[in-house]
Amino acid sequence: MIAAGAMNKRVRVEAFTSTRDPISNEEIREWSLVAEVWANRRDTQAREFFAGGSENTEQKAVFTIWFLDGVNSGMRIVERGQIFNVTGVIEIGQRYQLQLEARSVNGGEP
Repeated sequence: MIAAGAMNKRVRVEAFTSTRDPISNEEIREWSLVAEVWANRRDTQAREFFAGGSENTEQKAVFTIWFLDGVNSGMRIVERGQIFNVTGVIEIGQRYQLQLEARSVNGGEP
């Protein structure tokens, strides 16, 4: 468990949503805010690798947040513009905190 004072990063938890435009009936797919929360970030791995003929960077981190219902591995975390895809969710205590394992490649650029 992480102490409240150690949760010193403000992050956005976002989910991918899909809606229909009422006029054109086209599908609109975008990331939507689920919650803005305080978190503790612990970096676990960083590396550089070559793929697709270019150099890439990968960063893995664990974010600990207060329990938030519905968080899953299809979501993402945005911290100061850097995008991390959630790869795992672990409940700490009984609805007390969540540990979010996350991965960012090239800062989360598309």
